[in-house]
Amino acid sequence: MKLNRIKMTAILLAAIVCASLALSGCTPRLIGEAKAKEAGLAFINKVFDVNETEAKVDYGEYPVDTPAQDQSAGQKSAVPVMRVYYVTVMKEHTDEVLYYAQVDAISGFAYSANRGSGTLSPLTEEQIKQAEELMQLPFGERDMMNRIYEAKLPQTVYDWMSARFEKQSTIGSVEYGSMGGDLNESHCVYLDCVVTFENGAVYVVDIIWPTKQINGIEILSQPVVRGS
Repeated sequence: MKLNRIKMTAILLAAIVCASLALSGCTPRLIGEAKAKEAGLAFINKVFDVNETEAKVDYGEYPVDTPAQDQSAGQKSAVPVMRVYYVTVMKEHTDEVLYYAQVDAISGFAYSANRGSGTLSPLTEEQIKQAEELMQLPFGERDMMNRIYEAKLPQTVYDWMSARFEKQSTIGSVEYGSMGGDLNESHCVYLDCVVTFENGAVYVVDIIWPTKQINGIEILSQPVVRGS
């Protein structure tokens, strides 16, 4: 089953928004661009093993449609609004995006990070051929999955995640959510790996075939805090 990442992210951030409003009153208090920049850069540096110190910050907001909205008796409750800071690292003196992150504007929670194509290692002719061959196979069928497992792609994701996130927990599963490709420009195949930890945390890792570079990450669920 294909993962609906947009909906799951919206639900997560709506929960963050509701919790923040419950603690601070009806009017949300934004963390401000300085703190958003700090959180976004810290997340980018953690994910991609870089040391970026400068970024531009933009603010945006849009309504979130969640199952929690009360549609009973013809009444509509107030729609939560997702307030987000976009933290973008640019290549100096150009308009090229190197890295970017999204930070919840109320809680300061950085929940996604991605990299620009210019930061990726170039593919060899053999790797381009491997990417083209994979794109010709039906997604999720045996031939494709055999290639993925032979290349030890799940182990790559496992090792990468275990070194950076949820170090007090263990990974329960690594599954595949969707696949896309850009064979005209980057010659890459992008695979979404859904990583579920035993503590309830869920991440989506975007990994590139066949170089096995990490292209991006998104947090879909935070760890479940259990009572004593």
